[in-house]
Amino acid sequence: MFYTDGRTLHITKESDFKKGFSYIKFLNFHADGSAAHHTQFVDTDFPVMRVAEAYLTYAEADARLNGGSCTADGIAKVKALQERANKSTASLTTVDLEYLCSEWSREFGFEGRRRMDLIRFNKYGGQSTYLWEWMGGAETGAAFDSHLNIFPIPNSDLNANSNLKQNPGY
Repeated sequence: MFYTDGRTLHITKESDFKKGFSYIKFLNFHADGSAAHHTQFVDTDFPVMRVAEAYLTYAEADARLNGGSCTADGIAKVKALQERANKSTASLTTVDLEYLCSEWSREFGFEGRRRMDLIRFNKYGGQSTYLWEWMGGAETGAAFDSHLNIFPIPNSDLNANSNLKQNPGY
């Protein structure tokens, strides 16, 4: 699922397209193998919610209600997802919030939800233990303030409604 030929694992220059691996999420073919309607845009329906999201939400709620670890019921939901992906689950006996954060990443890679997941798991702004390349604008990752976990209210909205107050830090 990754393009690696002629590419580097680590990104040393953000603007260089060949730095870092490329990821294939959707292919531009119909289920019957026929060509898409347009060659420049993926002709794939994008689901709003799928069973994987429901199962992971269930498992995460189970863990949060039980001190950070899933009960057998929550583990069963994670196993069902992994078995569907042909991953062996024989050794999966415990699932905690750390594992679930990673599972969200694996299941929903490049679907535009990682930021909100990291915020929910306290791994975004306001912390310095979970760093990734170019976090905070630094190649090796750098912490940034927690006020960036929420977006600023656009000035056009603030100007249109005097009852609105800008979010802290903006």
